[in-house]
Amino acid sequence: SSDLFLKRSTPTVAAFDYAGGVNIDDGALPRWRAVSSLFWTMGRYGVGVQNTHVGRYSTRAGAPTASDVPVDAYSTFDVQLSWQAGKRVSAVLGVRNVLDEAEPFFNRGGGGIYGFDPSVADTRGRNYYLRVTTKF
Repeated sequence: SSDLFLKRSTPTVAAFDYAGGVNIDDGALPRWRAVSSLFWTMGRYGVGVQNTHVGRYSTRAGAPTASDVPVDAYSTFDVQLSWQAGKRVSAVLGVRNVLDEAEPFFNRGGGGIYGFDPSVADTRGRNYYLRVTTKF
């Protein structure tokens, strides 16, 4: 199946499917991860929205056990406005995580990770940016 993430710890051990769980080398491996965006431009102006989604997964790092903890799905939206000032100068004003979604709680004591999973979550919350580009 295409939603498997098979990996062997050694060449002589059977491969294990880590999809939907956590692997110490690769971090979280949710079965579903997607980035979708929609941008619209009219003349010198543009507007865009982007959604980043990380599906639900488990803290399991091997065969399922009773101590596995589910980690909720995580989805954020970003927006941006753009302006083309001329042939050489453009500007973009944007907001990442515009709804200020908190990252899901992650607790994998055996792996020493508490609070959030840095392989899929961003703890900065809502943040703003301005990018000005010029061509010489």
